[in-house]
Amino acid sequence: MPTSAADHAPEAWVINYTNPMSLLVKTLYSVYPEIKAFGCCHEVFNTMKVLKGIFEETTGETVEDWHDIIVNVIGINHFTWFTEASCHGRDLFLIYAKYIDEHFEEGYTAGIAASDKGWMDDVFACGHRVKMDLFRRYGAIAAAGDRHLAKFMPGNEYLNDPETVRSWMFSLTPVSWRKNDLKNRLVRSERLLKGEEEIPLVSTGEEGVLLIKALLGLCRVVSNVNLPNTALQIGNLPKDTVVETNAVFSRDSVKPVYAGDLTEELKALITPHVDNHERILKAAIVITEGMKPEECRELVKEAFRNDPAVIAHHPSEEEISSLVDDMIEATMAYLPEEWKK
Repeated sequence: MPTSAADHAPEAWVINYTNPMSLLVKTLYSVYPEIKAFGCCHEVFNTMKVLKGIFEETTGETVEDWHDIIVNVIGINHFTWFTEASCHGRDLFLIYAKYIDEHFEEGYTAGIAASDKGWMDDVFACGHRVKMDLFRRYGAIAAAGDRHLAKFMPGNEYLNDPETVRSWMFSLTPVSWRKNDLKNRLVRSERLLKGEEEIPLVSTGEEGVLLIKALLGLCRVVSNVNLPNTALQIGNLPKDTVVETNAVFSRDSVKPVYAGDLTEELKALITPHVDNHERILKAAIVITEGMKPEECRELVKEAFRNDPAVIAHHPSEEEISSLVDDMIEATMAYLPEEWKK
């Protein structure tokens, strides 16, 4: 895809919504360094909406637009943090800390459809207790869904076993749900193609529309975005790391906003994942440049060995090798031809 952009539309903007976000944006710039690309994710927006709800519940004030939650965004995709947050001139850190002290056990479940099971009826819903716990531990507001945040932490903490997951009030998305969702979306796509269903021309609230309008010069927007750290928007991460911070969108321009340095504690949490992005990208790309498949496979194993979620369960070398071999075999159809030799 990056080479297609280079050949046919070198001035076009490429917007990536696909996971794994950091790795895919990193790949775009690795293959075609001149590309005009950025990655969009909704997790930060959802956390801003949680803060909006807590602010309204706590103060009795109404916030007309969740964009009125002003935040400093820092981190990597799905492991993003707010180090500043305010609304209507009020410090949200103070309000959030007080809310956690009073509601930690039951979490925050406003907006989840009422039912006997509550948050458990929705694989994407949560009680935000992982966020609350991380705030208590690290003094920053973790800005992603709890099921995302949990996977970046040591595997014996929030993901130790199914009972632990339930106790923190979030769910793991089952493969069966993914398969069924894809089936339903393909059926709907077919109906749309045949004209059996009309697309209603109404605003969805999708932030990407605002970003495109800004790139066309119709407005100016500040929003979170995934970009290489070339401007050192996060001062103590490498320049080739794909980071998530705020950026200013204007006509044909995306300029990242300086977010500051990560605290040493947050940097220690994020660095293993940054290093693994480098290992996995190298394994995926250098095989096309002559590195032997077994050497690339070793890079993937090294990534598993250094993943906090894996380390915490003390797997043997045999278990890691088996896991990697199974994963590569299952995805062989999508890998470069060199993997099949």
